[in-house]
Amino acid sequence: MHDLLTIRNLAVSFNGLPAVDRIDMSVKSGEVVGVVGESGSGKSVTTMALMGLIDAPGIVTADQVTFNGVDLLKASARQRRKRLSARTLPWSSRTRCPA
Repeated sequence: MHDLLTIRNLAVSFNGLPAVDRIDMSVKSGEVVGVVGESGSGKSVTTMALMGLIDAPGIVTADQVTFNGVDLLKASARQRRKRLSARTLPWSSRTRCPA
């Protein structure tokens, strides 16, 4: 089974202060993943960075971010959002999440 999502060395900072510090993660197709952490630990910032939703003064860097074989680092913010939208997933907020 191939990796659906691969993240290598993802970092996000705001005004020089790190919000996300060098995350690595791989998610295989069909795998269910939960992201947990304390308030302010970077869960939402990480997903927003993947979708291209971090605006200035935020700075996002990564060595690799691929989704279903597509290099998201070379995609525009709009293309990233389209690739990662609920329409591309086998379930959405209107259906039950597979468990």
